[in-house]
Amino acid sequence: MRKLLRWIGRVFILAVLIGVLAASMLMWPQYRTLLMVGSGYLAQTLCTGHFVSGRTVEAVREDALVAESNPLLRAYRYDVDDAAGTVTVSPLGLPILRRVSVDRPGLGCVLTREDNFDALAARSAPLPDPASAAIWPEGEGADFTPIPALEAALDRAFAEPGEEAVRNTRALVVVRDGRIVGERYAEGITPATPLIGWSMSKAATSALVGIAVAEGRITLDQPVLAGVHPAGDPRAGVTMRNLLGMTDGLTFAEDYGEVTDVSRMLFLEDDMGAFVASRPAEYPPGRRFSYSTGALNLAMAVLRDRFADRDAWLAFPRQALFDPAGMNSAVFETDAADAFVGGAWLYASARDWARFGLLLMNGGVIDGRRVLPEGWTDFMATPVPGSDGRFGSVLWLDSPTEGWVSDLPADMIWLKGHDGQWTAMVPSEGLVIVRLGVTPEETDDIAENVVADVIAALADVPRAAEATPDTAPAPVVAPAG
Repeated sequence: MRKLLRWIGRVFILAVLIGVLAASMLMWPQYRTLLMVGSGYLAQTLCTGHFVSGRTVEAVREDALVAESNPLLRAYRYDVDDAAGTVTVSPLGLPILRRVSVDRPGLGCVLTREDNFDALAARSAPLPDPASAAIWPEGEGADFTPIPALEAALDRAFAEPGEEAVRNTRALVVVRDGRIVGERYAEGITPATPLIGWSMSKAATSALVGIAVAEGRITLDQPVLAGVHPAGDPRAGVTMRNLLGMTDGLTFAEDYGEVTDVSRMLFLEDDMGAFVASRPAEYPPGRRFSYSTGALNLAMAVLRDRFADRDAWLAFPRQALFDPAGMNSAVFETDAADAFVGGAWLYASARDWARFGLLLMNGGVIDGRRVLPEGWTDFMATPVPGSDGRFGSVLWLDSPTEGWVSDLPADMIWLKGHDGQWTAMVPSEGLVIVRLGVTPEETDDIAENVVADVIAALADVPRAAEATPDTAPAPVVAPAG
């Protein structure tokens, strides 16, 4: 009897092991995808943080671990080749699951495969002109006398709220009436350090589309996927206006922390625009607003195809927007199909994000130079259908915090990005405020609290004589073409 029981026990254990092995084999594609997303995320983050932002890989890695709150990321191994400008990452060093990101002059880092490495590594874009010694915004000098109340507000913005929350503010710049009046940086970050804007990048994409519209390269209302999908398919009717307003109707899951459309697109797909264009139609274009990083990446892929010369396309952001706006630190990264990752991967210093905010607040003009077509910022600030008046064509028109009610100025407009990146523009106060950091979840309504704190700190400080408080982009009917 004992022999029989032992035999039955062994058979049972063998059956369990076979079941576990079979289940693992069935689940392997899902595990592999998850692990590859992690490899891509870390390779891209470490590459850009090291080669573009100029930070140590260890500091960037710690930021990534804080941002994702995923202990599995500690099991990933990385190799940095400073001479080649590459970062290679894989879980436990397994070659089958590794991803490589390579840095290119003027273009930052791009995730690539070994069979496409040489072609992508050879790409480059023009570098910025040397920075001027003039005072900001014309140059990089910041000539201001610290304002005690504002300095105290900056102290509070950098203070950690407690053990249960993480703020990790990296940079904060306050601009009033066109001049910097206060700024603060975390250790290892300088006024020249380019930092990721995440979804603040979407506004730069809209700006570039506006310039392209003025140049006659594209129109807002011409279908942009007619050559991709047949007549009768709702996707064939998607326009650039739909993409900028996120009313394209394409199915796209914007959930972070797992393998969804947005993480697969950013860290696995070589051609992000093609991936988004292939998504099923959930509803007809123009009917409903649905926040989508994919829509802005597709917008960049569409715009790329309006350039016959690839080098001219890769130079376009620098020549059309960054140089005219004085954004010398700005780096717009691409996917492996040479489309700028318009929904997420623009890096710039806090001062340059402030320049961009000032450009938008002043109707597309900075330091007397018109950079954006007249009326384009009005278009960006016009509420899109289905957004309950909260969202324009990539500008937030109310508080970034869902359901938050405050007595902040009614004319405020916002850029908002993942992990607590934001730019607040308050025309009635002549203010542009930029905050960059690594905050897994917004803490204590930090955006609204900081803005309210800054406004209160400057309440008794006289405005500049040339201030023009009535510069808010008024919502108007969007231009037709």
